[in-house]
Amino acid sequence: MTKNRRIITHNRIFFVTWTCKNRYSFFNDENNKKIVLETINFYREKYKFKIYGYVIIPDHLHLIMYIPTSINISKITQVVKQYISRKISNKKESVWQKGFYDHIIRDDIDFKIRLDYIHKNPLKHGLAKKLEEYKWSSYLNYYLNDNSIFKIDCIENLISLY
Repeated sequence: MTKNRRIITHNRIFFVTWTCKNRYSFFNDENNKKIVLETINFYREKYKFKIYGYVIIPDHLHLIMYIPTSINISKITQVVKQYISRKISNKKESVWQKGFYDHIIRDDIDFKIRLDYIHKNPLKHGLAKKLEEYKWSSYLNYYLNDNSIFKIDCIENLISLY
């Protein structure tokens, strides 16, 4: 059986899912959620990628990320997931399922569909009754102008990114 290979592409917007090993709920702990966002922010500054949307669910997270030419999605995933694992695992084992899911955002409609999916994920998983009740999502940034948990990158014109 051949291994699926990832297409390495730059200057693209990706919808990404990272899942915890054995679907364990590492992110029930609020401190672990903070570690995730602090780590993403650190590497965002280091590698100059952008975050346009996010949600952290107890056993996985979704991101919408713009990847510049200086790095690729696989490398970002590797370094961020490794650092998060080191910070929250007492046994120094990975907290992550191997690999990740990614989807290249193709246009404005695709972006809106993925962002809506991210924002409604807490409802789907029974974590909130209203979108504004869940603080670990970019819903707060987009609809309540609340950057207190995590500051997403501003996206002015999607069409210019395709």
